[in-house]
Amino acid sequence: MRLELYMAETARIAHEQATMLDEARQRILAGQLLNRLEQAGILHALQVLVENAIGKAKQSIRSRQAMHRFLSLPTMHLHHWLSSAGWEEPLLRNGMQSSACATG
Repeated sequence: MRLELYMAETARIAHEQATMLDEARQRILAGQLLNRLEQAGILHALQVLVENAIGKAKQSIRSRQAMHRFLSLPTMHLHHWLSSAGWEEPLLRNGMQSSACATG
């Protein structure tokens, strides 16, 4: 699954679950009791939000690991890869300077 699609879908789900939790909160604050089915729904919404956050954190870690592996390639291999991808030479020089500053 593409990262953009994944992030958009998890954001949509998080918003939907947060809205349901806000509605339950308002009912509780108004002094209304929730039945067992509604309580189970709250538990499910919390589980979905936690799993959503864990999934996004894993994606972020994977992205950082991939970028780290990419930037740790020898300059010759990095140049070849960027050239074959159609990126311009100045982009390569700027990227190498930035990565040298970040690691040095």
